Amino acid sequence: MSPAANTAGAQPASGAVPVLEVRGLGAAVNGHFAIAEVEFSLGRGETLAIVGRNGSGKSSLLRLLSGLAAPDVGTVRIAGHASTDWQRTAPHLGLVQQAKEMPSHTTVGDYVLQQIDLRRARRDAAPRLLAMAGLSDFLKHEVTALSGGNRRKLQILCALAHGPEVLLADEPCAGLDAQFQSEVMAYLNELKQQLGMSMVIVTHHLDEVEALADLVGVMDGGRLVRLARRGEGGRSEGASLALDFDDPDLVAQQWSRLSGMLHALPWTLDARREGSQVRLYCRSGEAALLAKTVGALAEHEIHLRNIRWGEPGMKELIRASGMGDR
Repeated sequence: MSPAANTAGAQPASGAVPVLEVRGLGAAVNGHFAIAEVEFSLGRGETLAIVGRNGSGKSSLLRLLSGLAAPDVGTVRIAGHASTDWQRTAPHLGLVQQAKEMPSHTTVGDYVLQQIDLRRARRDAAPRLLAMAGLSDFLKHEVTALSGGNRRKLQILCALAHGPEVLLADEPCAGLDAQFQSEVMAYLNELKQQLGMSMVIVTHHLDEVEALADLVGVMDGGRLVRLARRGEGGRSEGASLALDFDDPDLVAQQWSRLSGMLHALPWTLDARREGSQVRLYCRSGEAALLAKTVGALAEHEIHLRNIRWGEPGMKELIRASGMGDR
């Protein structure tokens, strides 16, 4: 039995060594793959938002990434360690799950210290974490008396008590009104900016994607069917071009040279091998890019058999996931 192929072939490129790397990931339920051949990598400080309809496999994927569930095929590596090796990955990973119950008759200060001790972290980390979450003045308040937004920020800061490099968050703004959603998103963005935190966020909220995501992945039927990244300055990737070369061996034999030329083009965000073809991710969907790309390659005596528009950009992916209708 083997999982269905991931037709997206999506792997975000990053100049840094990935802190989270997923290869050929699959997990079966009752003999059928609920998650099938998911692949991507995440660099330091990058945020991936995973979107999709209910039942598409988003939360199941997060359980595999966190090590709470073991894959049947493929690997998840966090800071170079297999996710199933919890003793090695735990220091590098923070996890925020949905709808976590908060203890009654416990103050914020006591709860934070309990969570720090549970993670074998240093207690002197508490003041900074509380300050970043805006909860320094709530130490003597019972956790159950906090607003929904502050409870969620408390859960997040406790997940960060041991100083992990990667935060996994399942619906961090679920059940919150617009004001509290905004507070939680601002807090997550501050973590990203100040700590260089890498994040994977499962969400149904378009605002979260637009505010936080460097990458957005669409789950459908347990597969990561599309993945897009933002361009420089927060702009969305416009489109991609599929390049098919006259010489079918060019990509295999001269990839280093070809990749360098393609990345030097001013309209290029990324270039990836897809067998004997190349997927060129562009900063815009400008129609003239087809002719410009053909001309630029011809200057190096590289000729194309075919060139065509390919995968959509980030906004189109979000709409395709069904989120645009919310």
